[in-house]
Amino acid sequence: MARSTEFRNQARKTLLQIGHRLRREAAKRAPKKTTDLARSIIVRAVDRWAVEVGPTVDYGLYVHEGTGKYGPKKRPYKIEPKRKKALKFKKQGSTFTAGGSTFTQVGRNMIRKSVIHPGIKPQPFMDDAWRDTADWAQAKLAEDLGEAALKDLGLEMDKTW
Repeated sequence: MARSTEFRNQARKTLLQIGHRLRREAAKRAPKKTTDLARSIIVRAVDRWAVEVGPTVDYGLYVHEGTGKYGPKKRPYKIEPKRKKALKFKKQGSTFTAGGSTFTQVGRNMIRKSVIHPGIKPQPFMDDAWRDTADWAQAKLAEDLGEAALKDLGLEMDKTW
């Protein structure tokens, strides 16, 4: 019985180590418009045999999977004001060249009752992080739990081969 407890404890410890490494890798890859998305990525033990790693901000899934024509529905969407009569936003400026000189046109305030937004492209930072972490995670599980399983059976692992 004590050996089984030791194996379960080692499994939980190893899964949390893998989860924390995945969290660090995902935070490096998360878009950095602000650091909120990267800082919101957490590791949570679900039960003895599983951990969850992911962002807690409500927009994390939209950034990862994309929206509008780039997302699961594959079509642009309409944005309307919730508390006001109109939307106000700053139109992005542009840069152009004329007569050998470069000019920057400053953005201007736009007011609209609604807009059709094409969506945002997916930025699969969690998937990318897992792809880069998976081989290490598999080796870590084999090393840590392989040893723990052998201990559970009262055997030793030969590390010379």
